[in-house]
Amino acid sequence: MNMRSEIKFLEKCTFEQIEQITNCLQEQFPVSSRWEIQKIKTRDIIPLCKNVYTERLKFARKSIDNCKKYNIPLFYPYMITYADGSQHIIVPPIIENRGGKFYLGDGMHRIYSLIKFDIEFVYAIIVHDCCLPLPGIPQKWSKIRTQQLQLPGHLNFENFCREGLTGYSRFCNSDVFWKYTEDEKWTMEKF
Repeated sequence: MNMRSEIKFLEKCTFEQIEQITNCLQEQFPVSSRWEIQKIKTRDIIPLCKNVYTERLKFARKSIDNCKKYNIPLFYPYMITYADGSQHIIVPPIIENRGGKFYLGDGMHRIYSLIKFDIEFVYAIIVHDCCLPLPGIPQKWSKIRTQQLQLPGHLNFENFCREGLTGYSRFCNSDVFWKYTEDEKWTMEKF
């Protein structure tokens, strides 16, 4: 096991870090009136993708196990510190509140895993009044299929609408939420 994959500890993000996360997302994605962290019912979240992928489900389940091990509410924003001193902020799933309905924007594999484990509540970033179209027709959790290979968007959404793709997932996994050395500092400029 390399030093980066060896977890030293996990900790909940501070209120200041959460504010930095939501401000950063709002600046990167000016598609909404307001972003906030909120605890919501898992079953109220409506999926848009038709498939989940085996390898990504393994990471999602590891995230659930880590949160439980370190006593972090699922999926309150948290930071992983690795043995090599690097740190990674894990952004919660992103949910778009559109007229009181909660559509899943990012975090499909984590939410799918929570549904399978019958976990009732989750922390998520709620995006209010998103002005983009949905990337596809809403799905039902019971109809989601597990796949070995990751399919392109036009095969993973029913009635795919490219204009509705936000890029939340790519951004949340970018270097913006990493600190690679112990000497490096988290700053507003970094976010």
